Amino acid sequence: MQVGKYIFSKVGKPGKPESGFKDVLVLPVYKYHKVLFSAGRTIEVLTREDGKDYVPNVYGLKGMFGKNTPKERVLPAGWSIRTITLTEDLILEIPNPARVCFLKLEVGFMDQ
Repeated sequence: MQVGKYIFSKVGKPGKPESGFKDVLVLPVYKYHKVLFSAGRTIEVLTREDGKDYVPNVYGLKGMFGKNTPKERVLPAGWSIRTITLTEDLILEIPNPARVCFLKLEVGFMDQ
């Protein structure tokens, strides 16, 4: 499926992107799934201005924002990223639709 210039695999149906964000693509993705992050793994957690946490969704989004991929992450005001190392398995049931945030630095996060 293609929305504008973005191509999505047949695992979810993307919704209309939210407006008002610079250097970030935020949109709903309609699908149902669970995600397992194994104990011992270190993951990044994105916290948005509303205080809600987002877990990693995808890495390697080469070309999603054209050839202007920055060397450093650019986050909107009030957003932050922290890393955590899991001491036990973390299984998350992702809501449908999931709110997904794609950063220009080839990484995406989804709400949980």
